[in-house]
Parts: sequence; C-alpha cells; structure tokens
Amino acid sequence: MGQHYSLQLGICYGKKLSTTSKMDEETLDLSKDRISNLPDEILVSILSLLTMKEAARTSVLSHRWRYLWAFTGRLEFQRPSKELRDFERCRLVKCVNQVLQSHKGQTIDKFEINFDVGEGYEHCIDRWLTFALAKKVKRLELNLFYFAPYSALGNYTLKPKILCDSRLDSLTTVLFNHVNVTGEVIQTLLSRCPFLEMLRVSNAMSLVDLKVSGPSLKLKRLEIVNCHELDYIEISALSLVSFKYKGQVTIISIKDAPCLAEVIFEGSYACLLNNGSWYSCCLPQLEKLMLDMTCEKFSRLPKFPSLRNLKQLELFLDVSRARDLLCLMSLLNASPLLHLFELRLLNLNRREQGQPKEWEVQPMHEHLKVFQLSGFVGCRIDTELVLYVLSHAGSLQKIVIDPLSPYAKKSSRECWECDEALLARINARKLEPSLRPGVELVVL
Repeated sequence: MGQHYSLQLGICYGKKLSTTSKMDEETLDLSKDRISNLPDEILVSILSLLTMKEAARTSVLSHRWRYLWAFTGRLEFQRPSKELRDFERCRLVKCVNQVLQSHKGQTIDKFEINFDVGEGYEHCIDRWLTFALAKKVKRLELNLFYFAPYSALGNYTLKPKILCDSRLDSLTTVLFNHVNVTGEVIQTLLSRCPFLEMLRVSNAMSLVDLKVSGPSLKLKRLEIVNCHELDYIEISALSLVSFKYKGQVTIISIKDAPCLAEVIFEGSYACLLNNGSWYSCCLPQLEKLMLDMTCEKFSRLPKFPSLRNLKQLELFLDVSRARDLLCLMSLLNASPLLHLFELRLLNLNRREQGQPKEWEVQPMHEHLKVFQLSGFVGCRIDTELVLYVLSHAGSLQKIVIDPLSPYAKKSSRECWECDEALLARINARKLEPSLRPGVELVVL
C-alpha cells in the first residue's frame, strides 16, 4: 500500500470490428468496470489523489470499494471559509475522530488539519498528532486558525512529550500555523527529524528565540512568519537553500549557511535596509532576493553591499512619489549579474509627474534579460522607468507589464476589466516604438 502508479486509460472510438475477429469478450465490452479490477495498491494510489470527501464517497460504488478509502495516504481536513460556530466545530472534530478510527493504512504521506479547532479540544489534537506520527507521516500541517490573530489565547500548545514519545524519522515537511511552540520545542523537533527538509512556523506567539542548528540537519527551506514576540534567530544549517522571514524587527544571525541561495524578507524587517544593517545576515552567495517594503517611506537613499551572485530580484514598493523608487537604483547597481528583475508597485498616482534625476546617471545593467512590472498605470514615473530599463539593459529580451495590483488575486483578473486597467494597457502599448530589435513587450 502507499505506492503511486501512473495510469493511462483510453478507449478507441470509430473503428469497425472485423466479423472474423476473435477478440476477447471482455475487450468488446467497453462498458465493463475495469478500474475495479485493478490491484488494491493502484486503487489506493488513485484515491490518495482525491480529497477526503471525494475518496469517502467511493465507498458506495460497490462492495469492492467499500473500505478502500480507509487506506488512503492523504488525510486532509479543510476548514470552511468562515468562522465556525460551536456545533459546527464539534461536528468537524467528531468527523476527524471517526476517520482516524477507521483508517487502516500503515503509513500516510500527508496529514493536514486546517480549520478553527478552538479551545477545549487540546486532547483531541494531541491524539491526532500521536496518530499521524505513529503512521510515519511525511508531511504534517497544522493550521489551527483562530479568529484572534494577534493573541495566543485559544491557540493549541504543542507538548514536547508528544515529540519525545514518537519516532519522527519519516517527517520531511512540517507546517505550523497558530500553534504555540517554543524555541525548545523546535530544537527537539529538529534534533529528532533527520530527514526534515521544510519547516514553516507562523503566528506562534509563544516563540521568543529560535535556534536552527544541528550536525546532521538536512533542512533546506525555513520560513518564519508573523511570530511577533520573536527576539532572536540563529541559523547554522549547512543544507539550507531558502530562508523567509516576515515580521517585526528582530536579530537574525546566519552563522553558517553555505548553500543559502534565496532570501525573502517581508514586513518591518525588510525595511531595515534604510539604516544599512539588514544585510549583515545576507551572504554573498545569494542568487534570489525578495524584499517587501510596502510599509516604508525612504527619507534618504539606502546603501547596499555588493550582491555579486544575485540573479533574481523581486521588490514590492508602495510608491506615492518618484523619490520612493530611488531605493531600487541602489539595489540594481549592487547586483551586477542580475538576470530577472520583478518590480511590484502599489498606490502609484496616475497624475504623478516627478522623475528622479539620478536615473540619468546610472551605469549599464549588462546581464538583465527580463523586466517584470506590476501595478503599472501609465503615468510619467512608471513610463520613464520602463524607458530607463530599455536604455540601460543592453541584453534585455523581454518586458512584462501588468496593470493588476500585486496583491490582487489571480482569479480577479477576469472581472477587473475597468477603465483604469484598459487605459493602463493602452499606455503600455505606446512603449512599443521605443523597443529595440529583439526585445519583446508582453502586456497582461
């Protein structure tokens, strides 16, 4: 059980069958249920691709399917998109208990609890965690969303005893949201998970200090999001490739991470570039950098160290004045090998007429090949910015312009065909005569 198979099922239509053909009766009977004749291992693999609700529904198909869903390797319990009432929460908790009691598989690939469990069910969550760890779960997700996001009140507290009493050598991914954990609990988790590759902790109000280290640590991705009481992070992880931090200003010490190639900073911490101290934790080998500085207004031009290996830069800015774009000039100049530059602008004023004079004296960006601009409105600032890139990037191959706000959902694009968006697209098309041969303009 638990193996995954790739199936290719097809039926041929329109071919005439010879009257002398002696094909098997089962081949002629196209309406025969052949799927049910597949081995249990393959059927369980198919069910593991479905949601829990869909998999459970197959139990009514026939006696053959009645209990197969109980062997599925993916146990995902999703929350409704609303705050739960007490009786709804109670019903969901009972549903989880019944499914776990019925489950017959020896292992599970993914265990996810993603709904507002609320107070009073701590003992249930303890049992769910113990169950998942006993089943050698690989991917563990606890998203116990609580409708008081900046309070630890009501959040489930992970007990160290559960980790110490369980074998954790199957875990490769752990995602905690609105789960109270301490630095000691995280260290216990890391020390007992030799194959853990991804750790994400968000909205943990009890997390004050965090140390990520260990001689045999295989961790590749680390994300710390909105842990507002966190004062200190220390990282020594030889395999770490990607690090994301979103939250308040704190001390981040990256002591030993030779493979670190991607860093993402959001929130107040990203704005530390204004005093020049933020990059003390960024190492020269960085290849991808994302900064969300939408809460910052720059009083002076920030200075950046050399990011000599940076290939991809993604920048979020809240732009109300031309001067607010000056920070990106320092970043571009500090990144001589940059290939992809994504700039996402918020609150750009269509009537803004300013233009930083510093644009005219910047050096060439010889390696820049793709420039993506979101939040384009077609005023003088963003138009001149595109022209600046065209004139200073000799190897440029493509410019992608998107009038949609960077924070708008992709699903909203179809209903966002307002006059402003249409006008922005028209203004973007006016840039075509300025394109050099070989440069493609894509307007979304």
